[in-house]
Amino acid sequence: MKIFLRTALFTLLYIALSGCKGGEERKIIYQGRDDLANATVGVVMGTTQDKYVEDNYPGAKVVRIDQMPDLYLALKQNKCDVIVVDAVFHKLTHGKDKSLVEIIPELYVENFGYGFSDGSSSLRKEFNRFLMQARQSGLYDEIYKRWTDSLATAKMPDLSSVKRSGVPIKVACSGAMEPFDFVSHGEHAGFDIEMMERFAAFVGRPVEYSVINFGGLISALSSNMVDIIAASMTITPEREKQVAFSDPYFRSSSCVVVRAENAPKGIASMDDITTQTIAVLLGSSQDFYITEKYKDAKILRIPDNAQLLLTLQSGQCEVGILSEIEANAAVGSNHNLMILDNKIYMTQLGAAFNKSDNILTGKFNEFLDKIKKSGEYDTICNKWTSGSIPRISPSTQVRSGGNALRVGTTGTSVPFSFMGGGNLQGLDIEIARKFAAYIGRDIEFSIINFDALIPSLSAGKVDMAINGIMITPERAKEVNFSKPYYDSQSAALILKSRHRQQMAGDGSDISTAQSGVMTGSLGEMFLKENYPQAKILCFDEITDAIQALKSNKVKYVMTAYTNGVNACRTDKSIVILPRHYTEEGAAIAVNKKVGQELLGRINASIGKMKEDGTLEDMVERWISTDGKYKKVKVPIAETDKVLRVGISASREPMCFVMDGQHAGLDCEIIERVAYNMGMRVEYSDMKFSALTASLISNKVDVVISNFTATAERAKVVSFSDTYYTNPQILMTISQKDGAGEDIGFFKKINESFNHNLVVEKRYLLILDGLWQTVIISIFAILAGTLLGAGICFLRMSKMKILNGFAKLYIDIMRGTPVLVLLMIIFYVVFAKTNVSATFVAVITFAMNFAAYVSEMFRTSIEGIDRGQKEAGIALGFSHAKTFRYVILPQAVTRVLPVFKGESISLVKMTSVVGYIAVQDLTKASDIIRSRTFDAFFPLIVITIIYFILAWLLGKALDLLNNKKTVKE
Repeated sequence: MKIFLRTALFTLLYIALSGCKGGEERKIIYQGRDDLANATVGVVMGTTQDKYVEDNYPGAKVVRIDQMPDLYLALKQNKCDVIVVDAVFHKLTHGKDKSLVEIIPELYVENFGYGFSDGSSSLRKEFNRFLMQARQSGLYDEIYKRWTDSLATAKMPDLSSVKRSGVPIKVACSGAMEPFDFVSHGEHAGFDIEMMERFAAFVGRPVEYSVINFGGLISALSSNMVDIIAASMTITPEREKQVAFSDPYFRSSSCVVVRAENAPKGIASMDDITTQTIAVLLGSSQDFYITEKYKDAKILRIPDNAQLLLTLQSGQCEVGILSEIEANAAVGSNHNLMILDNKIYMTQLGAAFNKSDNILTGKFNEFLDKIKKSGEYDTICNKWTSGSIPRISPSTQVRSGGNALRVGTTGTSVPFSFMGGGNLQGLDIEIARKFAAYIGRDIEFSIINFDALIPSLSAGKVDMAINGIMITPERAKEVNFSKPYYDSQSAALILKSRHRQQMAGDGSDISTAQSGVMTGSLGEMFLKENYPQAKILCFDEITDAIQALKSNKVKYVMTAYTNGVNACRTDKSIVILPRHYTEEGAAIAVNKKVGQELLGRINASIGKMKEDGTLEDMVERWISTDGKYKKVKVPIAETDKVLRVGISASREPMCFVMDGQHAGLDCEIIERVAYNMGMRVEYSDMKFSALTASLISNKVDVVISNFTATAERAKVVSFSDTYYTNPQILMTISQKDGAGEDIGFFKKINESFNHNLVVEKRYLLILDGLWQTVIISIFAILAGTLLGAGICFLRMSKMKILNGFAKLYIDIMRGTPVLVLLMIIFYVVFAKTNVSATFVAVITFAMNFAAYVSEMFRTSIEGIDRGQKEAGIALGFSHAKTFRYVILPQAVTRVLPVFKGESISLVKMTSVVGYIAVQDLTKASDIIRSRTFDAFFPLIVITIIYFILAWLLGKALDLLNNKKTVKE
């Protein structure tokens, strides 16, 4: 019996230990997408999450659960390792559950649409029109914020005052999907319900709801029991066979959630500190900012910098917030610290004075203006903020007269105010000393805790407080602030041991990574609005952004999906990340003031193409992953009526140059629209960033260039109905790609030559661009020389009004960048005329050139000895003949070398004319690069051509100078 019991006991112990060991083996830290491949993944049965995991992670074990609450229960009971759920639902229902961690905020993205029957096309069109207007007016954003911020405070708006009549709109919903449609206090509520209520009010009809199980919604629509399905339904190809969906109204992301013990440890970005302990200076503006932004975090309010750093290093907090230069100084002297983010919050620093002492405040402002104007301020700032902290502080100088200036400071804020070598030092200390000298007073410093500085000032204990004090409205109620003397960024400090590296290249670090965008594009707007801490580099062409990506100057490029497909097809090292950041549609833009009638005709034409399937056919032919486009002949109206179209032909496959002609989805659409309106198209190809300006100034009638209908743009232009949804995506460089096969230098040159110049006769673009450059350069030099001579005559006039006009002209032309001048003249001065862009370029460069030439002529003429003129008059010449035969030949000889340099500079400056739709050499290379994504060869070709042009021009002027010298 004892043997049996002993054996049983050992067996149970073994099983228990084995079980413990097995549990430890299963405890895996899940960090990224790749970890899902071998995980046990929980999903709700039949959802798109179910299908996504099945399609993308065939090696994963999938646990399918019927209901969402049971899915979370299965995760907590260790029946699955991770779950994939809707991100908004998770945020609102389990976002504050500290036992769960969201490790991948957006595994993938899908679009929700409202379902209509095939017989409800007019109702669907009305809804799409309502949706666009709601987005443009800001109503959509208001609804979105209401239902995705907090369900506890969300309430349905009162629309009972809206007059409605006619047949009710029958809406089917599921009634149990927060926050989209659910029942609250016996009433239907949620995002979808408010959208339906607003739409019904828009068309002036009542609305009736039917609660139907999700699986029966499509059947109810097919049998005409309801008019609309409003149940957060994902648009899928299978469902589109049975349902006519509206334009996407909601971009839904699915996130990955794990138990806290399986989540990666450490801090990778500011997104990870929402529930951490954060240390801030008591009463500082960072205190107010962090308290407001991170409401779930524990805030430790510390009286001074030294204690804050001690709190951080001792592990009492995870993150410490200081000014950026204080944080840099801390990292320099504490090698166990690092900066997590150096662009959290921007504020201004000021010196503080007693509320009743306006005189001292005014004197400090005078002093500040003086040292800024003299450059002394910059010297002081550079000394204390450039890196290494100097250890020598200006000595206190005793001034005669007046009492000592009592200054309050902490002495613990490097590099503003700190102790070094037994003395107070720092930026603020030096400014305070120099201010005391400026007003002729001695100076006395009082070391005071930061939180006591303002009370000490208010109580009259000190005359002035200066210690990196941030100007806030609350503090301004108690003290007088000087003018801001320093713009301070706030930074987050953490221990290096707490840092967790971001996952490489999966987009999770977009909030802090360096990303490239096109100037004025939707991607730029999106990043600035949603990721204000992101480091953004703007490029005029997508080609330049991609080249920056390939040369590691940016980590990501945000652009339209079609641009990404084109880039990936050309370069296999570039990959598109799966997330879609926007779902706005591309539309045709018209002038808000003069294009309303035109807009109606365009919408009618787009509607017709949608109904007869022409638009669908065009999308299928142009949006191709293999680049094998099927171009068809578009009929051209035989008429004199011209539709002037602004386009940026560097966005393949939407709009680009193929075989010397504009091609792409955008081009075919606008050509068909023009034909339907009895017009023919005339393209103006320009930089993307100049499109809106050209439309507003009436240089073109419409703009179509994958131009997204955003609320910001809708304030200045009007948009047609959308014709294609082209989401913004992120591109990055594949971490798995090798360097590729080395095919040899000469073979690369040969391939580049054929690819960039021979294929599709792209050399013709270079020749056309060369012709434009030569024409603009020659005529601008000739016109500028004549105009410069006239300005020179006025400048040397003894009449003050003429001399003053010439001086003003020269100052304006030399002080205005030529690109700015070019755009002002084209888009403002000649806004209401249909003058040629080439002519405008000649005028602009001639005006700029004349300012420099006139001064060359003047200095050359004035440099000739006065005796030459007197000798000519003594010989009997008139003043005019003396100038013509004596002064002018010598002046020309002297001015030619300088004139040569300015002429060559003008030739090079013409490279900016692409902004006003002139296809010069540079623009031609941009067009070629947008097709080939070869940044090297096209630029080298035009560099050589520019060099040859400059060399020939220089030789011609040298020849002229030599002939002139021989004659003399």
